[in-house]
Amino acid sequence: MQNRLEAMNVAMAHRGPDGEGVWVHERGSVGLAHRRLAIVDLSDDAAQPMADDTGAVRVTFNGEIYNHLDLRRELQGAGHRFFTDHSDTEVLVHGYKEWGLAGLVGRLQGMFAFAIWDENLQKLSLARDRIGIKPVYFTTASGVFRFASEIKALLSDPAIERKVDPDALNHYLSFMVAPAPLTMFENIFKLPSAHIMEIGQDGRVEARRYWDALPGNGIAANETAGMNDRDREAFYVDGIRRRLEAAIDKRMMSDVPFGVFLSGGIDSSANVALMSRLTDRPGETFTVGFKDNDRLNELEYANQIAAAFKTNHQEVMIGETDMLGYLEGLVHSQDEPIADWVCVPLYFASKLARDSGVTVVQVGEGSDEQFCGYDSWMTYLRFFRSFWDPYQRLVPSGIRRLAGRLAADWAPDKRAGGAQLAEALNRAGTGTPLFMSGANAFWNVHKSRYLEAAPRLSSSRWQALADAGLDLTGLAESDSGAVTAGYFDTLRTSID
Repeated sequence: MQNRLEAMNVAMAHRGPDGEGVWVHERGSVGLAHRRLAIVDLSDDAAQPMADDTGAVRVTFNGEIYNHLDLRRELQGAGHRFFTDHSDTEVLVHGYKEWGLAGLVGRLQGMFAFAIWDENLQKLSLARDRIGIKPVYFTTASGVFRFASEIKALLSDPAIERKVDPDALNHYLSFMVAPAPLTMFENIFKLPSAHIMEIGQDGRVEARRYWDALPGNGIAANETAGMNDRDREAFYVDGIRRRLEAAIDKRMMSDVPFGVFLSGGIDSSANVALMSRLTDRPGETFTVGFKDNDRLNELEYANQIAAAFKTNHQEVMIGETDMLGYLEGLVHSQDEPIADWVCVPLYFASKLARDSGVTVVQVGEGSDEQFCGYDSWMTYLRFFRSFWDPYQRLVPSGIRRLAGRLAADWAPDKRAGGAQLAEALNRAGTGTPLFMSGANAFWNVHKSRYLEAAPRLSSSRWQALADAGLDLTGLAESDSGAVTAGYFDTLRTSID
């Protein structure tokens, strides 16, 4: 056990250059390991794996808990004694003892992935933050349950097979990432966001979702009832600004230098502007430029923001040679492919920040998705209204089926004109829902050609995951639209 954990830890040395630790139960039946990137409470007292004073509860934790000081005060009021000065990790130890796993994760504000061993219950618990910022991978081989923050740590054990999962590959070609709980490795899985998982002494696994961003969890309808358009707009603008400022303030919680990746766009510029209100010191900003593709550069806008808010601004320029030189490192770092080219400039921006002594950075990630900032989304909405909906209602089913078969045979290359129409005609002919998005790498009419000779597996091999309570809707289907259909069904149910 000790050697296995140490090998896994070595595989992830890059994640934690500030310390390491391994704990193995005296029976040798369970163990935890940790690589430390010190951000909050840099003292040795905050080292991990961390235990309570009795040794009955032990935790290994990746991330930051933004409201840890408030939780610490609440726990101290309940009689808990803390031994660190202000470690957010110790809040997990005492919070678990006071509130249990579900009560703990329900109170946490932050990005986190952690594992807790409970000696009294003989139970291992895993948890992942609400939107899955921090990863958790797991597998079982030779009767041993293993988990880690990276797949390469699991693969450090030769007992773990290295095989591509054909179902994950199929969905990857649509989503540009393997949807949870699948990974591109067969029988290696990832805990979905907003989930907890418990493994008992008998090896039984139970997983459940503890949070969901569905209607009913946000602004109540009566809060905007009776408002005119101008007042409603002001209500939302003010609410978004207050929430964004609060989020940025929380993420400035650090005992090490922090900064911002500044692209020059609205999202990262808003980060810099609001951060400047919350600190008296100049911000640290970092931007990537492209030597051989000026069309992609936003250096001018980034410099305007940096000048306006008097940040300590740094740039790094990269070109084709730099990108190709990093390709092998990209494969190693990502573990499984993510078909988003931004991963390349993100690496160089991260390296620039780290070389400059900055450990923590804020990014403007996700705002385009939240506020429909991609033109393609509106294009698909117009396509649905102008073609799909009337075509479904007005064209007889027999004609739709014939047109669908012809479209599948005729479909041009994904990038060519008419490819989207061919996909829509084929879906209308087969009676499957429209499935299109800017993050769709290949239409189904193309995947059926590329993957028709590839052996695909049935969902029976995931039975243990289904028995544990994880949602596998659509994952065994060749049509990736079946995966998104499951989300839409859940959304409709919550609205009804």
